[in-house]
Amino acid sequence: MKKIIRLLVINPLTWAILNSFYKVFYRFKFEKDLISIENRKKELSKHDEKLRDIFKDLTVRNGLFKGMKYPEFTAHGSSLYPKLLGSYECELYPDIEKLIKTNYKFIIDVGCAEGFYAVGLAMISPNSKVLAYDINENALNACKSMAETNKLKNIEFGSFCNQDTLKSMDLSGRNLIVCDCEGYEKELFSNGISSSLTTCDILIELHDLYDESISPSVLGELGKTHNVRFVYSENTFEKLDKFEIRKHLSDFEIQTYFAERNGIMRWAILTPKA
Repeated sequence: MKKIIRLLVINPLTWAILNSFYKVFYRFKFEKDLISIENRKKELSKHDEKLRDIFKDLTVRNGLFKGMKYPEFTAHGSSLYPKLLGSYECELYPDIEKLIKTNYKFIIDVGCAEGFYAVGLAMISPNSKVLAYDINENALNACKSMAETNKLKNIEFGSFCNQDTLKSMDLSGRNLIVCDCEGYEKELFSNGISSSLTTCDILIELHDLYDESISPSVLGELGKTHNVRFVYSENTFEKLDKFEIRKHLSDFEIQTYFAERNGIMRWAILTPKA
C-alpha cells in the first residue's frame, strides 16, 4: 500500500486529477455560500419591510424624545429601530430627565451621529443652545437634516470637538456635556481639563471594550472636580418586554434590528462637587 501511495504521490497525473476535484469542490462551496447569502438578503428584506411599515411615520414613539421625527430611514453608528421605538438607551432617560430640569446654558454633544440626542435635547430644552459635533460628515449632515425636520433653531454644528474647543467656550452658568465618541473620551477628558468644566454636568459612555485604561484615566481626571455614579445597559429582550410592540416581533427581529450593543456597557454621570 505504501508503495502504491508513493507512486501516486510522485505521479504528476495524480495531482492534476486532485487539483481538478479541488477546483470543483470549491466551486460548489462558492455557489452554496452565494445561495445562502442571497437567501439571507431576501429574509432580511422581508423583516425590514415589516419594520418599515410599522415605523412608516418615522416618529419616535416612546420615551424622552417622543414625537421627534426622522427625515429618513437612516441612523449612524447604531440601529435605527430602537430609536424610533424609544427604547434606545432608555436606561438613561430618568437621569437625563432630572438633569434637563437644570435649564442649561449649553448642551454639548460630542459624537452626535444623526442627532438622536442633539436634536432630542434641543427639542425638550428649548432655552438651551445645543452644540452638536461629529467628525463623520455624513452623520453631521444627517443631524442638520433632522434639526430642520423638527424645525429647531437652538442647535449649532461642528465637526471636531477637542480640549481647545471646550476651553474656548464661555462655560459660566450650568452646562451639560454628552459624550459618545468611541474611545476618544480618554483624550478629551485629560491633562487638567476638569478645571475648565467645573460648572458642567457630564454624561459619558465609557468604551472600555476598546481600551480598559479609559475608565481609570477619564474618572481619575474628572473625579478631581466631579462626583460620579454609573448606569449600566440592560438586556435587549428584557427592555422590549416593556413595550407593546414586543408581541409583534420575533426573537430574530429583536436580535437583528433592536440589539444596541454586543455586551454590557456603562455610562458615567458626573456632577460638580462645588
